Amino acid sequence: MNVLEPRMIKQQARMILEQTQPDYRKTVALHSAVSLGALVLVLILDILLSGAMAQTGGLSGIGARSILGTAQGVLSTAVNILLPFWELGILYTSVRVVRRQNREFSMLTRGFYRLGPVLRYWLAQIVLYSVVAMVLTNAVTILTAFLPVPAELENAMAQINMQAITDPEQLMAQLPVEQILSAAMPVLILFSVAYGAVLIHFGYRFRLSQYLLIDEERLGALAALGISNRLTAGNKWNLFKLDLSFWWYYALQLGSVAIAYAPELLALAGVKLPVPAAVATLLFYILYAAAGLALSWWAGAYVQTAYACAYEELCAPPENCPVIDAQ
Repeated sequence: MNVLEPRMIKQQARMILEQTQPDYRKTVALHSAVSLGALVLVLILDILLSGAMAQTGGLSGIGARSILGTAQGVLSTAVNILLPFWELGILYTSVRVVRRQNREFSMLTRGFYRLGPVLRYWLAQIVLYSVVAMVLTNAVTILTAFLPVPAELENAMAQINMQAITDPEQLMAQLPVEQILSAAMPVLILFSVAYGAVLIHFGYRFRLSQYLLIDEERLGALAALGISNRLTAGNKWNLFKLDLSFWWYYALQLGSVAIAYAPELLALAGVKLPVPAAVATLLFYILYAAAGLALSWWAGAYVQTAYACAYEELCAPPENCPVIDAQ
């Protein structure tokens, strides 16, 4: 079993970039530009459609509003479905860079050629995490049954006249929501911490599965998950340290995302912008896209190369990835 050394991985990534810049940097920037451009375009169309819906008032405009609302949903759904496939392309390209193999811009579309396996991979992930959520929910429910009910909540519930209630809405109006939330908060925190820990654990176990899925055409979804689980055994902590070494990159990413939500954040701070809400949203979203593109140009290639180097290190020698045996 290979053991990752994050420091050596990053040194290797810098050495590879010295040999490939600025070509690979341009590829990463193009990839980000397409992703961010698609998000900005969808936002513009969403604003235009919302404006058109506002002009169709009254009963006579119900049909038009329905069509425009459906178009909004379709656009948003299409982007959410297509972008993950697009993201797989940069993983494949980064692996080609690390291997010093020929690469073309068209390789960024490789994720779309693995439609079936990728869909099955995501379905398997959804099933896994749904089962985990159900198990944790049942465990938390059983635990809650043994916890004492706070006196404040018990008194509030005792004041509800159940005999006078004739419909669910009336019951909801009389429930002591604040007391219920206060009593449930420790349980909700426990569930969130436990589920978050499970997500992190499985996230590192299956960290290499997308690389495997996009790199080897003969691999199926379950095989990719299984091989990733084996390759990351004993290296989860090293992968975490590699992630932690890029804290500055993720902090800048978080900062760029905050720009997109600047209108809402300013509103919470009591700051009123001198432009219409739709215009402010679009302007700050464009600023977010520009910041994201700048970050991608400056450091995106380095980060992608480092993770591709980690994948290549764990997959070497070739017998570590027995593709045919894993079928």
